[in-house]
Amino acid sequence: MPGQYKYRTLSRPTSIRLLHGCGLNQSPGRSFQEIDGTRVFGPEQYTAQEYSLQEANLDANPKFEALSYTWQSDPTKPTTSSQEVIRCDGHELAITQNLADALRRLSTVQRDAPIWIDAVCINQEDIAERNQQVNMMGRIYSSARAVVVWLGPTRVSDAEHMSVPQRRLQMMEALPQLAESSPADDHVDFRYAAGALKGFEITATTLVALAHVFDSPWFSRVWTIQEIMLANEVVVYSGPFEYPWKTMYNTALVVGALFNNIRPTGWLAAIDRKYVEGARLHVLMKRFGQPLRRRPLEFYFDLARSHGATDPRDKVFALLGLAEPEPRTEYLDADYSRTVQEVYLLCASYVLRGRTGLQLLSMVEDKSERSLTSLPSWVPDLSVAPKARRLRFREDAQREARIYEVIGTSLILEACSCAIVETVAEGIEDIMDELRPLSLLRMLSSHGAAYPTGERALHAICHALAAPVMGPQDIDADRLRKSFGRWVLLLFLKAIAWAEGYLGDRGHYLNRFLTEGSFLRRKSRDSLPKDWSESLHDALRTFGRVFAEDTAIDQEIASIKASLKESWETKEHEEISAKLRKPQDDFDSRFFTSYKGRRLFRTKEGFVGLGPESIRPGDQVFLLRDAHVPFILRSISSGVHELVGESYVHGFMEGQAYHGVREKMSKIKIM
Repeated sequence: MPGQYKYRTLSRPTSIRLLHGCGLNQSPGRSFQEIDGTRVFGPEQYTAQEYSLQEANLDANPKFEALSYTWQSDPTKPTTSSQEVIRCDGHELAITQNLADALRRLSTVQRDAPIWIDAVCINQEDIAERNQQVNMMGRIYSSARAVVVWLGPTRVSDAEHMSVPQRRLQMMEALPQLAESSPADDHVDFRYAAGALKGFEITATTLVALAHVFDSPWFSRVWTIQEIMLANEVVVYSGPFEYPWKTMYNTALVVGALFNNIRPTGWLAAIDRKYVEGARLHVLMKRFGQPLRRRPLEFYFDLARSHGATDPRDKVFALLGLAEPEPRTEYLDADYSRTVQEVYLLCASYVLRGRTGLQLLSMVEDKSERSLTSLPSWVPDLSVAPKARRLRFREDAQREARIYEVIGTSLILEACSCAIVETVAEGIEDIMDELRPLSLLRMLSSHGAAYPTGERALHAICHALAAPVMGPQDIDADRLRKSFGRWVLLLFLKAIAWAEGYLGDRGHYLNRFLTEGSFLRRKSRDSLPKDWSESLHDALRTFGRVFAEDTAIDQEIASIKASLKESWETKEHEEISAKLRKPQDDFDSRFFTSYKGRRLFRTKEGFVGLGPESIRPGDQVFLLRDAHVPFILRSISSGVHELVGESYVHGFMEGQAYHGVREKMSKIKIM
């Protein structure tokens, strides 16, 4: 009985192992099925292979391919839950089920080169070798003749259902070729792509089918970013089907463009967002014929934040091969002997010393989302994906020589407190419950007509609620403010209508929405405070007085009241519901993007802004020397603070406040 395979130590620092025996050495003489004109080998045609691992020196430029795959086709199961054994050099070598499926698929393909597979070609039990080989992976994938992508087996059992992915491939090939007409740089402009799609009719069913192209776990794996971006050529297999990478890329561009420009409603909203995010990310990853533009490590962290890894340390190590080294800074290497916390702390310190500096602090997720609670508050927990998008900042903002340092787990820098948080509104879930916007509405109504900067308070609140975040959002400021007036008014009126019984109990749009928001499972109309409706009316009256000079708001209020008057008096529930149902508009779209994961706040000094969900009264708005945006800090003791997160404060974002406090800045410690 053959024993377990034992790895031999590699003889050179530039050596790798290559797996020989994959694929056919000659054209297959076996039978095949034909589905919609496509030759398909079924599982019964797969044959057991005899493999061999042989050492090769990368300096000798060996001819080989590299496999890109996930260790498990189902990432929710442990890698040991389903394993198979292959014969390698006369011994047994255990591999995961998904890798076994990949090898069986490769056994049907004629190939003349060995293949590099991380799980097989690296001795995973040898930490020193694992570190050394992982640090070489950028070179390995860029040296490979081609990268072979395995998306996993097709989850069907017969030829009738097997034709579904074939029809999907035909749909993909029929799409407009946006890949050839999009701007030639490494940033994909989804607005450009959406413009190129004008006139092309696509049904919701087709859009869903295309989104599901990206439902393989491969699209949510952090290692795939490096593996594809460094590839010289890509071949994609999904079950028995082969997909041209150009077709995959173009489909990702179409899906990303369409979903980037709409907020899906109804059953379209049920599409798992990870499919769409996977499509968007892979648009950015590889356009052949274009040189790779290396970016700072922080850029790739942001790009891959929603991607997963079996080992949380790989959220750093998987991206090192792509990043441009920071000048005058010791490079960060993969080291699996360190804990996750140690890796993330070292990584944060490395990024802080680099070109992007304190931009790292904008990557810190809300405290409620953190998985590694022992991390210092200023170190991003890269193992989780934040709900909030990072704020957009001025690229041309003035920067100074950096005056900050990391001592142990503390960040020492120069800063100045500029405002104190006084009131905080609800999060987005409560606001969209329609029954819980009272604190938001009171905050809106509590302002005078003028803002501390001298501009109209209405404009300041509008821009705070729709703060610019990363991503395309070109909306004219006047259009944004006009649609904001209608948005706020409907927020008031829908809550009042429900509280006073002007909306029916079943069947209409608002109650379905409220039920989805789960509020009706927590409270009934009878349990609301008796003065709740009057409080809303009072807030609405105050809002009207505060912004009475705004012609657009006055016109919106008059128009909506006139359209509702008759229905309101007769309590025509369905008619009121229909009139209060607001369509998606400019402000609505921006609000959902900007407010997610954040909360509106007002300071004692009269400023308004958006802060992290965990913000609370008493927190302080700080300006940090060399930072692009204000930050919310929470005092622990004199001169010692906890980072709550980045913030948008209207009146602070163009450098207005910075010039007046520069000389007041002093050193503080963030733990």
